[in-house]
Amino acid sequence: MRQETILVVEDDADIHAFLRDTVLGPSGYRVLAAVNGEQGLEIALAERPDLILLDLMMPRLPGLEFLRELQRKGASIPTIVLTAYGSEREILTAFHLGAKDFLQKPFEIEQLWAAIENALAEERLRRERENLTRALAQANQRLQQQVQNWATLHDIAKVISSTLEEPEIFRRVVQNITGILQVEACSLLLVDQATQELEFAVTLQGDQAPFPGF
Repeated sequence: MRQETILVVEDDADIHAFLRDTVLGPSGYRVLAAVNGEQGLEIALAERPDLILLDLMMPRLPGLEFLRELQRKGASIPTIVLTAYGSEREILTAFHLGAKDFLQKPFEIEQLWAAIENALAEERLRRERENLTRALAQANQRLQQQVQNWATLHDIAKVISSTLEEPEIFRRVVQNITGILQVEACSLLLVDQATQELEFAVTLQGDQAPFPGF
């Protein structure tokens, strides 16, 4: 399992050090730090952490503006809001802007761990759903290609056993094989039984035969 990254956007140096050195770092998380909102936003957009711990009362870019910018940039990153003085209206606005949880300072370590685990568990499930959806789409695409290839091989068998003239049989076989291999051009070479040399029976580029009989 990859190491999860948590970005702490907090201007209080003591809280910053406590979260990094006592709580998150020793528990195996990769910790990124920002001391103001602008720096935090820059790091968030560049690093795309798994979780953000965000103080609402931040210099240079307040917490709510931080969340608005994340939303405007299309960065869906789980965020836990931390604040000592946030009003009910500010907290509701933070939730409307995508915050996953809220902790009132000073908070208990157990409260912090519960909020972190809940937010990360939700993010893990989201990633798993995305990976599963992507894998299913790729498997479906491969299956469709296999079905198409079998249908093409069936057409080749029908052409070979048909009463068409030999040059037309060659042309249709090469045309179908070009489709299976998904190439721009394809050639069919036959062995001359008398000279044991290879001869180009037909070469197709699209539906054109640029140099037949070469």
